[in-house]
Amino acid sequence: MYIEINSLIIIMDADSIIVFTASSLGAYQLAREFSDVYNMKKVDGYTPEYVISGIATSILWGIYQYRNGSKYYAMYSLTGVLLGLYTLVRIRRLMEDEPQMSFLT
Repeated sequence: MYIEINSLIIIMDADSIIVFTASSLGAYQLAREFSDVYNMKKVDGYTPEYVISGIATSILWGIYQYRNGSKYYAMYSLTGVLLGLYTLVRIRRLMEDEPQMSFLT
């Protein structure tokens, strides 16, 4: 009986390590992406359609995760939605600031 309980504790510790590692890497990726969007000068790498599809995907995953009881990952998806909205605002502002090409000149 002791061996079974001991192995269960080891598995739980391994699960905790995996969750912590995955969460830390995900937070790093979000911070890095935010930094890239915050410092971008041109909108070459992003299109509004691409960003909107990412927002929609994050919303759907967030709903799914919340309904299945994973509130932590639902909040993680909400962070992705907020980053997507911020990216969309930055793209819009940068597109307004870029000079428009005229075919008449």
